[in-house]
Amino acid sequence: MFSKKTRKGLVGGVALTLAGVMAGEASAAKAILLDKGICKDHAVPVMVEWGNANGYDKRFFMMDNGDIVKMDDGLEFKDVTDLLVAGHGASGNAMGLEAVKFADAIRAGGAEPAKLDNVTMGMCCSAGANGDEKSVIVALQEKFPDIKKIVGSPDTVYLAGYKKADFKSAELSGGYQSGSETALSVLNTNIDVIWRQTSNVFNGAAYSFANSCEKLKEASSKTAGDLPQGKIDAVAWAKFILERIHAIYMPADKTSEPQRSFSMYTENIKAKNPMFTCGKSVVSENPVAKKKCDSF
Repeated sequence: MFSKKTRKGLVGGVALTLAGVMAGEASAAKAILLDKGICKDHAVPVMVEWGNANGYDKRFFMMDNGDIVKMDDGLEFKDVTDLLVAGHGASGNAMGLEAVKFADAIRAGGAEPAKLDNVTMGMCCSAGANGDEKSVIVALQEKFPDIKKIVGSPDTVYLAGYKKADFKSAELSGGYQSGSETALSVLNTNIDVIWRQTSNVFNGAAYSFANSCEKLKEASSKTAGDLPQGKIDAVAWAKFILERIHAIYMPADKTSEPQRSFSMYTENIKAKNPMFTCGKSVVSENPVAKKKCDSF
């Protein structure tokens, strides 16, 4: 069992363990879908940084109403073949949307059933559902019946980098075990303090992460006539926040400033339960996997 301090420090809801479950093809059009969840705690930013390290270098932002906005030049959402979803989730819910509405938003955002091959749910409980609800994985499989692979977990998801060669090699895990409870607790505390206290300059004015995040949340909630400007503002604030997070938490030499290194943090997390992998390429070859995936 872990101490109360460590359990509290571990990021809840989406505590993310470093994952290596997404070995995509060299030609895959990789992208990350994120939302205002980058502001709740450092869990989602850790996942975004891991995605960047693994070639998910194009980003899209989901507004509160499910609209998907392009953050970077180049790749269009309709051309994405390999999608990493980095956000907070719960049973039957992803990024604040009920499972079916989330799947509908992915399709409405332009994702093509004939092109979207792989989806990795870098969030908690995507394979979980309550009562008659559908899990996020089931909803996505129904909306994209030809999807080759979809990865998720009914558990809290972590990025586990214990004894891995580097940050990039970390793996997704359902649940976690600590490599060093003391080190993990210290890292959680230090990262959280820096998260709350760091001041950042945007357009000539200083903002704490908390202030920046209030701006992002306000922009992402815009609807109707305010939506176009809301989308512009949401992308601007999300980019700014992620740039500052990268500069602060991804030092070139992780050992020089271990107290604030995402890499050092994940190296103290051991994988526990394997992720569930479903999709056409899996279930078509494995009747047992099909039964398990259909039961989510």
